[in-house]
Amino acid sequence: LSDVDLYYNYPKGVNVNIIRKKTDLNGTLWDIEWNNGTSYFFHPLTKDCQIIKFGVGILPPNWLEGATYLGIEEVDSFQCNKWQKGDSDVPGMPFITYWDDVETRKPFQYQFFSGSLLKFVDFEPISEEEEKMVFQVPDYCFSGSEIEAVE
Repeated sequence: LSDVDLYYNYPKGVNVNIIRKKTDLNGTLWDIEWNNGTSYFFHPLTKDCQIIKFGVGILPPNWLEGATYLGIEEVDSFQCNKWQKGDSDVPGMPFITYWDDVETRKPFQYQFFSGSLLKFVDFEPISEEEEKMVFQVPDYCFSGSEIEAVE
């Protein structure tokens, strides 16, 4: 089980996941994703960094276009719209299932074909000053980190 803070700013081309897992001896894992397909995975505690080129950028605001709407489903006592999109490597399994709150349309949770389930606790904008701190890839990621390409 992980606690994840998600920061997303499509106009600036960046998405950040700050992942806290009690079992991770390296501390908090940061995942900063750029719209050019580059992701930086690093632990500030140990100053290790892995750079991966995925070849695709962050999700655009209209990413649900072409998704299959499955109706309204109650999740944790909330009424949610349910969507599925994309094909996975597992036959008959969608790549992602996504729920948003019927009333506010804010993201509620999503689940990947692998079974990984992520629930949103809050979904609020942050200030420009906070963005500068959150979206900054540390200098040590640019000194000697190997770049791995994923097809």
